[in-house]
Amino acid sequence: MSVRSLAIALIVSAALNLFLLGAGVTAVVLGHGLKPPVASAAAQRAPLWRAGDELPPAHRQAWRDYLREHALSAAPVLRDARSGRRGAWEMLLKPTVDVAAAKAALAKARSGDEQARGIVEDAIVDFAATLPVDERMTLLEGLKRVAPQRAGIQAEKR
Repeated sequence: MSVRSLAIALIVSAALNLFLLGAGVTAVVLGHGLKPPVASAAAQRAPLWRAGDELPPAHRQAWRDYLREHALSAAPVLRDARSGRRGAWEMLLKPTVDVAAAKAALAKARSGDEQARGIVEDAIVDFAATLPVDERMTLLEGLKRVAPQRAGIQAEKR
């Protein structure tokens, strides 16, 4: 075999090896990319009704029913707040922005959010008052787990 043909074979072999190495690295990177993405912190939080998971079965179902009933009563208030907030943002698209009206609409939306939150928090207190002390402690631990801000605890920053 001539020197020239050996040089060509060496170059072809090196190119093939680089191609295969690149394909392997790509497969590994894409393989890791196919894993499901980690959910955001908000998505990882459990729904509020999960706070009662450790209650006895009868009280667990009563907690869920009671919470559902009061959450449904807060839903129209939240819808109005969202609608008002959308309206405030749409005001920014007009040629001349009425700043005072936009801020007033946002303030009204925040007030609606607080009103809805109050409905649910009052329902939590009303329900907890019907439980024995040990079950209230269990419910509070559940609230700390699923909604630390409602239990008066700051979420840990990571």
